[in-house]
Amino acid sequence: MQQFYGYLRAGKSKAEALKLAQQDTRRKYPHPYYWAGFVLTGDSGKLIAD
Repeated sequence: MQQFYGYLRAGKSKAEALKLAQQDTRRKYPHPYYWAGFVLTGDSGKLIAD
């Protein structure tokens, strides 16, 4: 989750941030147990600050 939010802070879309975080996690922990449980639902676009 830290990697996911780090990518969001860097300006990535939610879908891209999740994909990159999963790739990072898969390199260290290849078993799906560690990365497959995180699923994006809803709007997959960029965050919009108020």
